[in-house]
Amino acid sequence: MQQATDHYHSESGGGKLFRRVFTPRDLAPEAWRGGVLLVHGLGDHLACHEKAARMFCDQGLVAAGVDWPGHGQSFGKRGSSRQVDSLLDLIGESLADLRARLPAGSPVGLYAHSAGGFVLLQFLRQQLGLGQQGVNYPAAFSFVWLSSPLLQPTHGQGFLKIKIGKFLSKIAPGLRLDTGVRSGSCYPPDPVTGIYKEDELKHHKISLAFGADLMRRSLQVQECAGAFREPTRLLITQGDADQVCPAQFSRDFFEAVSLPSCNKTYRLLPGVLHEPLNDPGADDLLTEVGEWLGAALNEASGKACKNR
Repeated sequence: MQQATDHYHSESGGGKLFRRVFTPRDLAPEAWRGGVLLVHGLGDHLACHEKAARMFCDQGLVAAGVDWPGHGQSFGKRGSSRQVDSLLDLIGESLADLRARLPAGSPVGLYAHSAGGFVLLQFLRQQLGLGQQGVNYPAAFSFVWLSSPLLQPTHGQGFLKIKIGKFLSKIAPGLRLDTGVRSGSCYPPDPVTGIYKEDELKHHKISLAFGADLMRRSLQVQECAGAFREPTRLLITQGDADQVCPAQFSRDFFEAVSLPSCNKTYRLLPGVLHEPLNDPGADDLLTEVGEWLGAALNEASGKACKNR
């Protein structure tokens, strides 16, 4: 895998964003099988998903994405993301950039983790409403992989905190609060030292404006289940020990997705917390996902999958 990085001025992001593009090593551009957009979660950044990018490159795909405003190496105070609409525009902007790097007509897939999954689902719902002529109509995507998706933003947040947060978001939308999510909720400590590996670029901040928008849009999550269209393949991977985004929420969402059973897969990971890529079993998971992805890419384009 090869990696290229740059800072660019994003119209939708409102400043300089940090972009990463991962390409297959020893594979000429004309031989690339397609591309995948990477969407990270709240408080993390794109480098946290390098293992997934490597798996995609091993399948002959180009993987690319950006650090959100207020995240990673992009501009802005930590956790200072604006409302969700700006991130929907950023996804559209990033997809245009990805497609411009690929051979014409190449298939494109989507990967998103945690709050990135929530934002991505809002994007698919939005694009469904624009009609089949839109370049990002949901059926245009070969696959969607949701890792530990955030589906209930109010989970774990006290009633009083929610009410006060909604009120203050109208007065001081840029005020940032602590999400309460820490390393111990996301992945196990080092088995030898017992110490959690920390990432100085990660944070646990969220702006009141963004938090209020997440809660408002949480009422639309089940509607997002109707945004999927054939021949897209959906994969949800979920740790059964995840208390940040509990498994029951993703399971209920999966059951509501309007795809035939052979187009969607739910993989429950025993004993895994919120960040499967930081779990000791990450390599086995990525091997399994690579096999799923290879099968999805090998299916005839535009045809319904076969029950198996």
